[in-house]
Amino acid sequence: MDFTHLSNSILVFRRMADSHSQAIIERLTMSDAILQAGIQGVQGGMDQFGRAAGQIASSITTNAAERNGSVVDSLVDIKQAQIKVEASAKVISVADSMIGALLDEIA
Repeated sequence: MDFTHLSNSILVFRRMADSHSQAIIERLTMSDAILQAGIQGVQGGMDQFGRAAGQIASSITTNAAERNGSVVDSLVDIKQAQIKVEASAKVISVADSMIGALLDEIA
């Protein structure tokens, strides 16, 4: 019996499996990077929101002219923070879907 053909087939299969595994690892690494970017975006938005809310709270002790400008700027910051958090949540959702698809592919 000629085992050379079988041995060659096994080597080809191993190379294909290694290549497929490497592709999955690369996609998983990319998904992780996307997930981390989304998490950082949410954290940044929440930090921005906290700073703006603090500025509004501290503006209570200032005079009316200063307070109005400060409050308007802070409200704009709060809206920007909201948009940042919503966009980052969508990024996290995409990364979650990518990771789920990779796990389905592995299984």
